[in-house]
Amino acid sequence: MPLVGTLLKQTTRVGYNYSKKKKLVLNINQENELVLLLQKAKKTSFGKTFNFPKILESNHIKNAFRDSVPLYTYETYYSPWIEKILSGGKNIVWPGKINYFALSSGTTTDASKRIPVSDKMIRQFQKTSIHQLLALHELDFSTSFFESSVLTIGGSTELVEVNGHFEGDLSGILQKNKSFIFKPFAKPGNRISQIQNWEEKIEKIAEKAPQWDIGVIAGVPSWIIMLLERIISKHQLTTIHDIWPNFKLYLHGGVFLDNYKLKLDKLCAVPIYFQNTYLASEGYFAYQKLPHKKGMTLLQKHGIYYEFLEEKYFEQVKLKSSIEKLPTLLLEEVKENVPYGLVISTISGLWRYIIGDVIKFTNLEDYQLEITGRISHYFEHDRRTSVARKHY
Repeated sequence: MPLVGTLLKQTTRVGYNYSKKKKLVLNINQENELVLLLQKAKKTSFGKTFNFPKILESNHIKNAFRDSVPLYTYETYYSPWIEKILSGGKNIVWPGKINYFALSSGTTTDASKRIPVSDKMIRQFQKTSIHQLLALHELDFSTSFFESSVLTIGGSTELVEVNGHFEGDLSGILQKNKSFIFKPFAKPGNRISQIQNWEEKIEKIAEKAPQWDIGVIAGVPSWIIMLLERIISKHQLTTIHDIWPNFKLYLHGGVFLDNYKLKLDKLCAVPIYFQNTYLASEGYFAYQKLPHKKGMTLLQKHGIYYEFLEEKYFEQVKLKSSIEKLPTLLLEEVKENVPYGLVISTISGLWRYIIGDVIKFTNLEDYQLEITGRISHYFEHDRRTSVARKHY
């Protein structure tokens, strides 16, 4: 299908040039994003409770928003807000009905968090993925690469219907709503993706592997290494490139590759590009625009408004002690190489929500960042960088 590959490659070129011209990734005026969120949600229960119309009338909207709406953790946001949505409520924190909830590991209990994922957020995930694809133009991959498929390895994509909504892994929600543009290129397909037993899933993928032409792999490094080793062993290969010569790009998220990159390199015949992504159940926050540039670029025009919590308040958050009125910094107030707790307001109806991740900006010129840990694991005497959060 050389024609398809040529067409897709040309599409990335045109789209990439357009995105650079229109600055689709960066938008330094975050107030515009906040205004859009407040206007959309002003008639919801949350918007009425905290008087969004009055905030919108303020001469200093960002300050009025900080003063009027308290900070939340999952536990304090669950009751009453998420609890009401799970009970079938509409127009609670976001207009209409929330049809999907992503199950995310709890940080203080064994129970799973249920993170609301609105239809608008799903569309934003899709748009962000397209923007990320457009950036590949700078790598000048061959036409055959654009004819290949994307293999995504994650948890089971099977969703469970509960009280009129669907619950499951974020990958399952995105799989169910996958854009028709990507469906022909997505592997391993619905049937295998829904398998819950990991050993069974890895064996099914290994069986099908020679039938596919994979150019991009996405997933947790430990899982990907295990899968590639199984494929190589099962089919008696020297490297994975014996059957997937177009494999050029590996997308990973939220973990450091230092302990994995050497192992991955040994499974490949040619060097591959590694591209980091900051994708969580709560939103798509950043991605590495180019694999040879280390930092991920904060996405500022993608349905999310950001605030930042200083390190001196981490202990209060961990202890859940009077966090509602803790001061936050705006994007224009942050400094380089300083740890901050990430606070988000989103198009899924999370408002001033402390996500629990700790990040630092390595370059404020284009807001490049790194994930450095979790507030719950962060100690004044221990600055080691460790990420427990799973983004796939």
